[in-house]
Amino acid sequence: MGMRVRVGPVSVSSRGRVGVRAGPVSVYGGGRRRRSSGSSGAGAGRLGLVIAACIVLIVVMWPLSLFGHAIGLTPSWHQLMHRNHVWEHQHYPLVGLRYLGAAAILLGLLGALTYPLQVRARHRAVERNQLAAAQAAESNRLAAERAAEEAGRVKEAHAAWLAAPPPPLMFPGRFTQSWIAHNAADLHPGQIPILMDELRRRGWTDSDIEQRVEPYLPRLASRAEA
Repeated sequence: MGMRVRVGPVSVSSRGRVGVRAGPVSVYGGGRRRRSSGSSGAGAGRLGLVIAACIVLIVVMWPLSLFGHAIGLTPSWHQLMHRNHVWEHQHYPLVGLRYLGAAAILLGLLGALTYPLQVRARHRAVERNQLAAAQAAESNRLAAERAAEEAGRVKEAHAAWLAAPPPPLMFPGRFTQSWIAHNAADLHPGQIPILMDELRRRGWTDSDIEQRVEPYLPRLASRAEA
């Protein structure tokens, strides 16, 4: 003969069947059937699911009962657990719909209460984005100014170098194409005539200079030489 023990909304039978009743909602599961291999593991899994469903049901129904009873829409949690279905339908007809209405009202109130916070959070996010954009623009402006100042200093230094007398030019023992490619572009304009004279002194023809040297000379210097 089977037995059932009930403690509040939770009931357990001698066959291992577990159930919970929360007003209009009841969940039952588990219990022993025919013995078969693997039945204990499956029963434990079902029992775990039933327990999890019971916990979720209590977590959901308790605040709904508290709020719904406060506005006169649903029974209290104590009434929900300790009154039978006849009493519930006499005092709270269509109790399931009442709980749905209480849930809708509660969600609406929570949305209304949190809406100003959401608006404020959006405003703060917009302000942070605007501040970040302003800081990025200011950083770019400062970087552009520093780059312009650096370019100005480089230009001034180059102009001073051009205006100064040409530095001494050290010639290699033999003019190779590699030496010309690595050194001709950095020559001072005043060093160009000196290089040309040295090349001609060593037997370079104007055709050799035009083909092998002039393509590597600085543009300003090549125009001045021309």
